[in-house]
Amino acid sequence: MGDSVVIGVDGGSTKTEAVVVDAAARVRGRGMAPPSNPNSVGLERAFQALQQAIQRALSAAEARWEEVLAICLCLSGVDRPDERARIAERVRRLHPIPRVSVYNDAVGALAAGTGRLLGVVVIAGTGTIAYGVNREGRAARAAGWGALLADYGGGFWIGIEALQAIVCAADGRGPPTALADRVLAHLGLRAPSDLIAWTYDRPLHWDRFAALVPVVVQVARANDPVARDILRRAGRHLADSALAVIRRLDMEDEAFELVLAGSVWQAGELIQAPMRETVRRSAPRVRFVRPTRRPAEGAALLAWEEVRRGAHGDDSMDHRGPEPGLHGPGSTG
Repeated sequence: MGDSVVIGVDGGSTKTEAVVVDAAARVRGRGMAPPSNPNSVGLERAFQALQQAIQRALSAAEARWEEVLAICLCLSGVDRPDERARIAERVRRLHPIPRVSVYNDAVGALAAGTGRLLGVVVIAGTGTIAYGVNREGRAARAAGWGALLADYGGGFWIGIEALQAIVCAADGRGPPTALADRVLAHLGLRAPSDLIAWTYDRPLHWDRFAALVPVVVQVARANDPVARDILRRAGRHLADSALAVIRRLDMEDEAFELVLAGSVWQAGELIQAPMRETVRRSAPRVRFVRPTRRPAEGAALLAWEEVRRGAHGDDSMDHRGPEPGLHGPGSTG
């Protein structure tokens, strides 16, 4: 190809995507690979997926390693400095790249929506995470603790809530719901009691439960009150995560963009309306946006920013992500 390029990578619990992007922000090549969340697949399998996605993107772009000025990897489940350093070192073994930056996947999603590291993003996929950076450069985060630890509002949570509504209705502990017939048909089961084996007799993969979200949305759009209530509560939970970040960054009175990223937002107004209403009560100047780029492209924007930063003599972010406010496993799916 002959031009200088950067590589952006978005790695999660479902898939890994890498893009090769030139200085004009054009995607020259794209590569896909299996999941690369170390908490889901282990560090070795995660790195194998990263390597596969990167190599495929380079091949698609007909680019050589010598043309790559920087790589930015935005990975679910990667937060601690030692984790980021290990991954950066493994990437450098592929080729001595001048700059390698490793962030949590929320950072790439934020850049994909705003074009820069400013604002707030709420990712709602299998799990959830809220992340923000204010005008002073301070960062904060909420949720992202993993499916079993208060990742309310994500796909796993919605799926579990639907299953609980079905069994409660079967017991008479909750109202009847059309979710029962629709979910059982979707899973190929005959009776609510069959959910016991489906739930417990298989490996506990979070995405099995998150895969029920489209069924919940369909039932909610048919005006089932139980399904609609699940999505309404999901929206409010996701708003609570956003507000935790907004308050920690003292952004309540500011104008800023809040990016809605992830598959759960495809439920539309059923989940977005209660989310917007809850957030705007505390942060009335917020502007909600959907990403205009894929997260891997957001990572590539950050890689080019690292190149420009280095050209001006500041390479302090090399192989690191923003430190303040990061915690937990960060599994968003």
